[in-house]
Parts: sequence; structure tokens; C-alpha cells
Amino acid sequence: MKNRPKSVKIILSVLACVVIFCLSAAVYILIETKDPLTSNAVSAETYESFNYTVLEDDTAAITGYTGSDKAVYIPDTINDHIVSCICSNSFSNTHAASVSLPKTIQTIEKNAFSGCKNLKSIFIPYAAVNIDEGAFGLKDEGTLYLDTITGISGSAAERFAEKNGFSFFAADFEIIEPASINLTESLTLFIDEKQTIEAAVYPYYATDTSVSWESSDDSIAAVENGEITGLSIGTAYITAKTANGMTDTCKVVVTTKKIPLYKFFKAVKQHPELPTGCEITALTSVLNFYGYNVSKLTMSDKYLEKGDALKTDYHTAFAGEPRSESSYGCYAPAIVNAANKYLIENKSMLRAEQLSGYSLDELLKFTDDGTPVIVWTTLNLWESTYTENWSVGKGKTVTWLANEHCMILVGYTKDKVYAADPEYGKIKTYSKSLFNKRYKELFSQAVILK
Repeated sequence: MKNRPKSVKIILSVLACVVIFCLSAAVYILIETKDPLTSNAVSAETYESFNYTVLEDDTAAITGYTGSDKAVYIPDTINDHIVSCICSNSFSNTHAASVSLPKTIQTIEKNAFSGCKNLKSIFIPYAAVNIDEGAFGLKDEGTLYLDTITGISGSAAERFAEKNGFSFFAADFEIIEPASINLTESLTLFIDEKQTIEAAVYPYYATDTSVSWESSDDSIAAVENGEITGLSIGTAYITAKTANGMTDTCKVVVTTKKIPLYKFFKAVKQHPELPTGCEITALTSVLNFYGYNVSKLTMSDKYLEKGDALKTDYHTAFAGEPRSESSYGCYAPAIVNAANKYLIENKSMLRAEQLSGYSLDELLKFTDDGTPVIVWTTLNLWESTYTENWSVGKGKTVTWLANEHCMILVGYTKDKVYAADPEYGKIKTYSKSLFNKRYKELFSQAVILK
């Protein structure tokens, strides 16, 4: 290679220095402008006219506003996340003339409201303890238009106003509304057993943290000041409600040591109307158990999604027609969908949930709490065999497992299980080890209502 002229070498050296300087400056700018709060973010989302970020503490930080309203209401929760921060430049140069800050706001960052020409006064809630200098702009930069801050005497808002030359108007009293309430998700009681649960009201500094209690069925479970008493076998829902209407619910299953589930569970028989409808019949039995007086034919005809026998993916819909002997069947997702269609239409708090991959012993534990479990196994626990296969579109092919069947677990002993069998319309006893083998062959599928 020939040597380059000296002048070319000088030019290249200068260019290299310029590139290095620009890269260094870019890195410096990135480092300097990185927001220490939002750098802890775990996700970025949009809600109505607000951009927000979910922080590591599971609260939400407002990062931008895309609306044009002059009266801006910032919610105290977004998608179940408490709004805790207004980030830098979130509302800068917007048309906001009045802003309603939620009582949950703890931090207002620099330049959050800078350049808002119409914003002359604002109420800052008591919880806002971190207010950065220049949060509303700086006078010498021509970005400050705010005149008056209203807040609670002795609060961070008053100290901020005094330090930065704002007029401060002291409000006599601030009503801080509860933002949420939380109960334990569920519990199981025996008849005559008592248990007290606590209602966690957030924020803890809310003005009124009182709670009222109500049971969906006082004959099953009664409640007074959080103390729940089991009265009869069944399921009830205990609801706690704050003074401003926030609610949460605890599912209470009342059972008894003396009468196991299999002693009073009633099995619905699939025959003669639904010769291949064991799955939807099993669901009907469970719905009846929870007090829903619905027939297997209604569930099959109205709520079960169906398709052509040799064209349908039986994972999500019934392959064929349960009224026909020449049909096939369906797997757990199709039953979950049918159940939830019915439950939602009837305004029930119950929902169906698939329990994929649970061991048989784990499923049987649900029956201890009085919860019946729909499981996929085989008819009479016969061996399963692969038979017909067909295309369901998009290059996917399915193969049917013959002798597929659906039952409901309702109890067990050391070496046996009790199952409500739609084939016979009664409780049957099966070998626990063989039942477990067939359950695994059918891919360990199960469904409960909770």
C-alpha cells in the first residue's frame, strides 16, 4: 500500500477527533438526561390521553399528556396502578388551565408543568412530599406562569411555595378518599367455624378508612366487622366496601368434616340426549352444584362452541354435535369458554379456570375445600388410542384420542378416587393409580370454578 500524503493524514486525524468528541457528547447527554425515577420503570403504556410508566414499586408515573383539554383530571389509579409521580415535561407547554392532581401523588418532577400559560393556580395534595425546583417552570427562562399554590398548612406544598416565591392559600381541610381496598382472595371454613379477615384500605392516610361488610348469602356465611362465620355447606362471597364505594370480595367455601363432597354432589347423566356430550354435562353438574339451575341441553345448545366433526380443533370447540353418537368431543379450553359465557351472562362472580399440568394429588386437594374438579380421562378408564386425524387450517393437523371422557373429582381415599361420571349419572369409585395414568394420557387437563 502506498503512503498517504501528510495533508490527508492531518485531515483524517481531525475527523477522528471530531467523531470521538461527538460520540462522547452523545453519551454524556444520554447519561445526564436519564431520569433517575423512570429509569426504574418496568413497562411503558398509554391510557386515554396519558402516557405512563409502571415503576418497580408497581405504581404509575405520568410521562406525557397528549390531550388538549383545559381542565385536566389525572386519575388516582391507572389499570390498577396507583399514580404516584408526574414526570419531567409531562404537561409542559400544554393548554391546561386547571389540573386536578390525585391524592396519591408523591412526586412532581422538574419542568412537569413548565410553559403552561393558562395554569395560574393549582392544588397540591398532602401526599406530595417531593416537589422539584422548577416543577412549574422558571421565571428567568420564561416558562413560569403559575401564581398561586393551594395546599394544607405545614405540607411540602407550603414549604415549596415559600421557597420559590409563590402565593400560598391554605385549605382548611383536605378530604383524602380511599383509592383501593384489598381482601384475601379466598378461604375455607367448616360449619360453625369463625375467622376474621382484614380489609387493607389504601392509602393508609385516607380521611375515612371505615369499611362496611356484606355476605352474598347469609345462610351460608355471615359476616360482622370482618368476622366470618360458616353456617352451612356452600359458597358465599364476602364484600368489603369503603365509604366512597371501593370494594373487594373474598370467596368463602363452607364445608364440613362430617360430610365429604362426594356424599352430596349430584351427577347429571349425559344419556340419552347427549351421547357424546360428557364434557358439557360435567360442566352442567358443577354449575348445578353452585346453585345455577341450568340444563345440560341449554349449556350444549346455547353456550358450547361447536364445529364440523372432521374440521374443528377440539382444543377450542366441540368437534361435532353432542347430540350425535358419531361426534368426538372437546378439551378444557372449550369448556372454560362455555362456562364463562354462561357465568358472565348471569352476572356471576364465579369464573372457570383451566388447571393444566396439575398433579392428581394437587387436584384432589381442591375437593378437601369442597371444590369439584372437572378432569379429562377415559371412559371406564379404558386405554386410550390415537385414531382419526384431520386438518384444522393454517397447516395444523390434530389427531383424536379414542375413549376420551370427562368426569368430576369429588373425593378420594388412600388408593381410590370418587368421581361423578356423566356416563352413568352417579358417583363412581375408581383406582387412584389407574385414574392418574389415564388423566396423564389426556394431557393432565382440569377445570374448576372459582
